Amino acid sequence: MAIKHSIDFDIHGIVGLRLINPSEGDVKIVRNKFDIIPENLTYEPDIVISYVNELELTNLTLIGLNTAGYNESGFFILSNGKDDVKIKIPFEDIGLKQVNIVCETGSPDIPLLNHILNFILLSKNFLPLHSTSFEYNGLGALVMGWAKGGKTESLFSFIKNGAKFVSDEISLISENGEKILALKIPICIWEWQFKEIPDLIPKISFKTGLLFKSIHMLDGINKRLHIGLLNKALPLLKTQLNIKILPSKIFNSNKILSQTSLDRIVLAMSHDSDEIIVEPAIPREIIDRMISSQEFERDYFVKYYNVFKFAFPNLRNEFLENINSLQYSLMKKVLADKNAFIVKHPYPVSFDKLFNKMKTIFNVEQMKISDVESESIHLQGEIRK
Repeated sequence: MAIKHSIDFDIHGIVGLRLINPSEGDVKIVRNKFDIIPENLTYEPDIVISYVNELELTNLTLIGLNTAGYNESGFFILSNGKDDVKIKIPFEDIGLKQVNIVCETGSPDIPLLNHILNFILLSKNFLPLHSTSFEYNGLGALVMGWAKGGKTESLFSFIKNGAKFVSDEISLISENGEKILALKIPICIWEWQFKEIPDLIPKISFKTGLLFKSIHMLDGINKRLHIGLLNKALPLLKTQLNIKILPSKIFNSNKILSQTSLDRIVLAMSHDSDEIIVEPAIPREIIDRMISSQEFERDYFVKYYNVFKFAFPNLRNEFLENINSLQYSLMKKVLADKNAFIVKHPYPVSFDKLFNKMKTIFNVEQMKISDVESESIHLQGEIRK
């Protein structure tokens, strides 16, 4: 393929991404995934995405209902679950060598790109974690948990009170555990959260506003009439009551940090009480819980990787096969000596009340793990050894 032009992106000097022959729309899709600007690389890229007008898909064996397919030239993803795409991904190379992806120009998405980036970071001993992170009172905080656990709620609670944004959804921990590095992927803000942070919410589009109103209208009808079809459809429809927006679109540049120190780790969880509880924890308990959360977050990728292994049973990727043990080992290495806390709260939660409880985390003196143990702090369940 003749290279007419290329565009590079540099992610913290750790992972390089190169686009070959992209259209303006192709570049926008990548930038909207990571909120990054082009920057020349001084090293060989780890991910190369080559754009072509049309992928050669002859003699294709299909897997699933237009999910994926393969032929002698490789493995192709044909759907991201919502849109039709045509993209060739060499799963056998992820985390082991340069990953050369081929994509049709104009594709609405590059599925799995976030996951591939995370795996390459892990291969270099940097730890991406499902979490949110910010800096408050000069201290960097990493808030982890399951979906709806309160990560983004914690972030905005502190942003309202002077904190600076680092990351939401995914945070990157340096190999020595001293720094949180920003991965600025879009933030998901739910409609119920709008009233908590009205000054940060951009004007939503007419189309989005109409969608929200329609869902609420159908919900109101169903509460009165109890229609079976709506009972089944509404839970899925309500998952659309959110907006996804890049950090640079809602925070001023002086409120965004590219990195901060890692001083506090927090496990946020919702519970069936109106009380907000903040208590010291032993890092190992948080690590043992979060490894399961990390597995869950990989489910979308694993679905396609299993399809790939079905297509090419002899091309099993040993790095991917052992990713869980690698991630667990890195978590123990970089988080084991950190000041740790557990936060339990109702859901939904008042951002102001959450801040007033959580701010004590940033006022306490550094405590060693032995100090926490000797004070017999009550934790939920038995502490794992």
